[in-house]
Amino acid sequence: MPHWYEHNGLRFAYPENWQIEEIDVVGQPLDITLQTPGGGLWSLQSIPGGMSPGEAAAQALKGSRGGVSGSRERVGSVGAGRTTLARL
Repeated sequence: MPHWYEHNGLRFAYPENWQIEEIDVVGQPLDITLQTPGGGLWSLQSIPGGMSPGEAAAQALKGSRGGVSGSRERVGSVGAGRTTLARL
């Protein structure tokens, strides 16, 4: 049975055997990272409104390209004036 994440206007299901870590600091982007039992990572960053998806992606990816090979990014909007960046 899946677990559900429901916080800050975000809602998604994830497998029960994945580990979740959330960093939610006022004035900073919300960072959510899930780790699979096999070592895979799924990361989501939600940035408060006032920034275009492109600007948010540039900020989130700044300095993070060096360590993850084969990663994919997706930028989108989820309502409540927040922009998301997901890394697979």
